[in-house]
Amino acid sequence: MTNFYFSVANAAVAERFGPSPVIRKDMLGSFLSHGLTREQLESETLTQMSVNPGQLLERFMLWINLQLQWLKCKLEAECQ
Repeated sequence: MTNFYFSVANAAVAERFGPSPVIRKDMLGSFLSHGLTREQLESETLTQMSVNPGQLLERFMLWINLQLQWLKCKLEAECQ
């Protein structure tokens, strides 16, 4: 299954390079416009593909928790 992910990532990135590169306004296009190399794009694509729904929910809950902690600190600073 890992080879499948590698081939999909390579194909998605490969179409952005070469004699007639595809230009789209998406995640890869944004990374390209910010100067990422082909190898970095392939790595980032694999990272994004390896996230499953459980991990996504876990990261979202962590983000919410961190935002609430930040907000609490700001409010406490305002009250003092």
